[in-house]
Amino acid sequence: KEKTDQFKDQFASKAASVDQQGKLFTYGKPLIDALDNGDALKKPLSIFYYVMAAGFILCPLYLAYEAIFEMSFFKWPFIDVIGVTVVFAAFAFSSWMSFQIVWNRKNKNVDSIKEDQGFLSTKIITDLMKLLGECFAVIVAITGTVGVIAGLMSDAASDFVDSDGIYYILIFPVIGYLILLGSRFFAEIINATADIARNTKR
Repeated sequence: KEKTDQFKDQFASKAASVDQQGKLFTYGKPLIDALDNGDALKKPLSIFYYVMAAGFILCPLYLAYEAIFEMSFFKWPFIDVIGVTVVFAAFAFSSWMSFQIVWNRKNKNVDSIKEDQGFLSTKIITDLMKLLGECFAVIVAITGTVGVIAGLMSDAASDFVDSDGIYYILIFPVIGYLILLGSRFFAEIINATADIARNTKR
């Protein structure tokens, strides 16, 4: 036992004599600092916002490419070409609006992350929930409504709407509103729970 204690003392003495400020012990400091001040979350999040914004721009372009070059879009019946073009224009417009929403929220949401804020991951998740709710609400409301209007004006309207089909125009704005409301509602519940936990901790 005495030898064991001596070995422990010698090991502790050697460990204490090591320069813990040397490069061997400090090369990971930038990563540790980034984890402490939130930069490790902010920088990937900023990249994710860029990717999301690019996705809203590229998605309509990809669909247009598929329709024109893979599905022989311009060989379709004329009325179908007109109807799909109108709906696609609505989708492209709503995607552009979603791009602007993401671009606007990008700096605000990322810059609002503070080192001493606490519950950083909760804030990031709830910000994304609200953002996605806003984007999908815009896409569903605009594209869906224009799609119904285009359908009602075509010969194929009877295939998916009845004599009361005019009321279908109201469905997609309502769905979009519910998506927006629901995303904000659940985000606020999560934030409220985090606030309660923060105040209780104090």
